[in-house]
Amino acid sequence: MISESEKIIIYGIKNCDTIKKTKIWFDLRKIAYTFHDFKTLGCEKSIARSMLKEFGHQTLINRRGTTWRKIPQIEREAITDETASNLIVNFPSLIKRPVIKRKTTWLVGYDELAFERICPPIQDI
Repeated sequence: MISESEKIIIYGIKNCDTIKKTKIWFDLRKIAYTFHDFKTLGCEKSIARSMLKEFGHQTLINRRGTTWRKIPQIEREAITDETASNLIVNFPSLIKRPVIKRKTTWLVGYDELAFERICPPIQDI
């Protein structure tokens, strides 16, 4: 049994293809995780700030998505980590996916090698 401090949290949007691929990767390896769906649960300001502290807005925000393009150009050009936290709380679709947390380690983006580095070894039953 994985303790609360060992728990893996996958943040994302359930209909996102990258999230589906990520969940399959973890499921095939029987690695337990909790999924936090930004569409249904939102993104709390404290989580947004933690992510921004770890990655910065340049890495965390998906600048290729339609949500980003809908933000007025003047706001996009003036973005800082502080203004990014407000945008992320209001528009969690801006966050690159997946974001994964285990203990104090955070990952952003689909990277199987990085997943392997943070995952607990699989125990034979």
